[in-house]
Amino acid sequence: MVAAQNPGTKKKDIDEWLDIFLDGITTACVVDDGVRFMGFGTFVVKEYDAKMARNPKTMEDAIIPQHREVRFRVGEKLKVAIN
Repeated sequence: MVAAQNPGTKKKDIDEWLDIFLDGITTACVVDDGVRFMGFGTFVVKEYDAKMARNPKTMEDAIIPQHREVRFRVGEKLKVAIN
């Protein structure tokens, strides 16, 4: 879609740029615990402690190890734009 709106732009160039952009976000989340784009939103890394859980089907106990997850919080300008 972007290539169609910008006739001088090649799909290959867009793909390369997007890969670099996403690698940057990934690296920032791993190293800095998040990335913020003013008005668009924030990628936040949340840490969870290990905990006990139970499989409801078999009733077996299981340990869920400590882990980190990435969450996205939508920014105000994006909220307004989509509503």
